Amino acid sequence: MSSKATISSVAKCPRCGYDLRGVIPTWTQQCPLEGTCTECGLQFNWPEVLRPDKFEPQWCVEATRGVRPLLWQAASTFVRSFWPWGFWSALRMSHPSRWGRIAAYLGLMLVLGYVAFAVSHGLLLWGRWYNLSMDPNYSVTTSGWPVFSQAALLPLSDQSLGSVRSISGPAWPYYTPFEIARYLWLDFLLGFAMVLTMHTCCALTFSVLPVSRRVCKVRWSHIVRMTVYGYALPLPAVVLTTFMVVMNDIASPWTVSMGNLAASAWMALLPLEIIWWSVATSRFLKMPHGWAVGVSVVVVGFLLPAVAWAIWLATSPLA
Repeated sequence: MSSKATISSVAKCPRCGYDLRGVIPTWTQQCPLEGTCTECGLQFNWPEVLRPDKFEPQWCVEATRGVRPLLWQAASTFVRSFWPWGFWSALRMSHPSRWGRIAAYLGLMLVLGYVAFAVSHGLLLWGRWYNLSMDPNYSVTTSGWPVFSQAALLPLSDQSLGSVRSISGPAWPYYTPFEIARYLWLDFLLGFAMVLTMHTCCALTFSVLPVSRRVCKVRWSHIVRMTVYGYALPLPAVVLTTFMVVMNDIASPWTVSMGNLAASAWMALLPLEIIWWSVATSRFLKMPHGWAVGVSVVVVGFLLPAVAWAIWLATSPLA
């Protein structure tokens, strides 16, 4: 009885959610391996529908069975996001969505972004300290480690500037929390907001494709799932740009290399987004003309935020 209850509770179409329990009593001689949803036409494997937990990819953050493996599986999910073909071949609609773990994964990515910014802020102040320590006109009584650690732990605070301000010399270089915010925080926060907005707009673009979405009866829960995992794509570009700003301020010989890496990451973002949405649409949602749909949502999703961003850069006093 328990097995029958378990089967009846999950016998739904992975894409449209149509109740498939009525097909099961027709299996009089054998159980078929493949089936077709009479509502949306999706072809699926019955074992994946009846026991989806047995086919979950163990590297995915949604397959976590406790807190301890969460960090490893989150890192594995993040890395695999940059190979969409393998990602969406292993993760399928039949695998149940565990929104608590998806939210935890999104939170870990935000923490990762904040850590990258905090480290960048510490390096920026350490670079100012180092430049002053090399100048014979300044008296430096503090070491570099307290400067870095305090700035990293308390970014954008007056306390983080204390050790550098204690350096005595003929003139204190103009350096205020607003300057930090202008050259580092705004570059990071606004850049991060821009790419996340573009990625989210790609998901919202599915709302202007009602024919394709309704014919396949795609649920918004699947689109949200695709969107959250895709948030990993722009993070390297934003982080590299932030470190480039730091290296440029420190006048490090690595500035050119960091700039090239950041530029390459930004240039790769658009084709990577196209690949992400196209592969997810064709392999995960199993929609026909997946690449055409993917290109459409990315073009529309990137165009409107890009125009708004250009207008902001042209008119804002902070730009």
